[in-house]
Amino acid sequence: MKTQMMKTKLLLVIIALFSLGAKSQNINFPDANFKAALLGTNFNNYVICYDHNNTNFLLDQNQDGEIQMSEASLVKRMVFFQRSNYTTLEGINSFVNLETILYENDGSSSHIHGKIDDINIDGLNNFKTFNLSGCDIGKISIKNCPNLIEIKSAYTDTYNASNFNVHGNTQEMTIDNCAITKNSMDQ
Repeated sequence: MKTQMMKTKLLLVIIALFSLGAKSQNINFPDANFKAALLGTNFNNYVICYDHNNTNFLLDQNQDGEIQMSEASLVKRMVFFQRSNYTTLEGINSFVNLETILYENDGSSSHIHGKIDDINIDGLNNFKTFNLSGCDIGKISIKNCPNLIEIKSAYTDTYNASNFNVHGNTQEMTIDNCAITKNSMDQ
């Protein structure tokens, strides 16, 4: 009888632990403005997410005001239009199936947005293409992205990319009209 009761309690504890683990994990975005842009993922918020069928979709699938790992895993491609007031993309590394980032100035007017201080992409195994166009970025670091094939960056002379660090097997890198003061390419 005592053994049966212990087994029942142990089973209940295991079920409780599994149910806690099964609950979706929310991604932490320290920059509330970046999170808000992702939650709105549509043309008005200047961040567009695409799935594996190349269809744009609302990232917050369950509309709970959070972005779970399961929702982020649906994203294959992100298009950012830099008409924003966020300063970091911290949290982007949680998009484990992300293959492409297109980050560009929206072209409507220059520098109506804040400078993105730091883009740090690390550990995205599926990441293949990074394309920047006319954006004001402080530092770019790409590490542990073994499938990264292409990096393209085109700035005007008024923009500043002070650091550009890439580690991996990049096959093509095009940098045109960029004010880069420091770079590093490690294979």
